[in-house]
Amino acid sequence: MNKHALSTRERHIWRFIIAGFTAKQIALHLSISPSTVKTITNNLYRKIGAHNRAQAVALYYQSWQHTSIFHRIITSLRKR
Repeated sequence: MNKHALSTRERHIWRFIIAGFTAKQIALHLSISPSTVKTITNNLYRKIGAHNRAQAVALYYQSWQHTSIFHRIITSLRKR
């Protein structure tokens, strides 16, 4: 998964999904239609390799953990 290949809007919607928002709630917050949210969500799922919301959430946290570990390794190497 390459998070950098995601658009700003896809990353933004991913955060709403993580927070448990429905497509309708996301649409209201972003002033876009629910069908637009669903289209962006489907593109997001395709790019990250998820088939549903649960997988999208799991992939987010797996990605975050790897990033966090990587950051700690780099930080510890810089201190040497």
